[in-house]
Amino acid sequence: MKNPLVRGCVIMSILSITCRFFLCHHSSRLGWVAQRLSSLQIKSGSIFNRQNYLLIESCIAYITANIALSIWYVVDKDETLQIQMYTFGNRIDHPTLHKAFSITLQIFYVIFFASPVNAFLTFFILVCHDIEELLHSYKETMIIQRVPDYERLMKTYLSLRKYVFEIDKQLNCTVFWAILTNIFVLYFGITAIIGEGATHIALRISTFFSLGYSTFMFIIPCLYANRVSSSAAAIAEEANTLEENPMNYYVIHNRYLHIVNQDMYMTIGGFLPLKKNFILVSIGTMVTYSVLIKDIMRGD
Repeated sequence: MKNPLVRGCVIMSILSITCRFFLCHHSSRLGWVAQRLSSLQIKSGSIFNRQNYLLIESCIAYITANIALSIWYVVDKDETLQIQMYTFGNRIDHPTLHKAFSITLQIFYVIFFASPVNAFLTFFILVCHDIEELLHSYKETMIIQRVPDYERLMKTYLSLRKYVFEIDKQLNCTVFWAILTNIFVLYFGITAIIGEGATHIALRISTFFSLGYSTFMFIIPCLYANRVSSSAAAIAEEANTLEENPMNYYVIHNRYLHIVNQDMYMTIGGFLPLKKNFILVSIGTMVTYSVLIKDIMRGD
């Protein structure tokens, strides 16, 4: 598989199917997270609602464009899918049936395997937004207190911190596969563009379109996950400016400051913090390895 497009399609299919498997396997976890967040009745602003509608519309547009480009390629290409079809022991060589089967297979793959990856990332964005609103609400409650009750603030923050970590525990495995899938789309998209990629115009358009949309769906979830850690850091910054409470022990005050100054973040697979710098590191790595592997293959 020297062609980067063929190699990319095979690996991307494996990653998409793997992510689909974990989505089905962990569907109860997603339901648990959605149920817990919906019970809090968090109200989103109009700006975020518009952004959410834009994400959903872009996902639908991506699915439609992928299906349309796949149909265009199958119809226009004579040797799209070489497969032997048998019915009751008789071999079928009708080209129309071959193309119809190929189109059906492409539509099935896009809808049931490729699309759920980005649909999950849209759900993950909503989760990160709700957590950000919870942290913002806690910070507002902390600031408006004239005489801070550090013992109560500490208990509330610990329960909130435990709540965030529990949500991350339910999602981090699926987040890992979804992010990994989009990272490899970036890698193979860049490799196909700078190397000998697709020759058919439908495949070239599909490569550029997938590269742009996957980049978008990789950056946006990372930025929203970064807001969780930024909101926690803002709480720590405000907590350090609060006055001491003469009714509370000095030890409780110091313990509260120690707790709020600890990092809180969403993770990839439970081990890698999902922050803003992860975007630059990943894209830089993809570009570097794409150029490096291209030079190595040219040398061979």
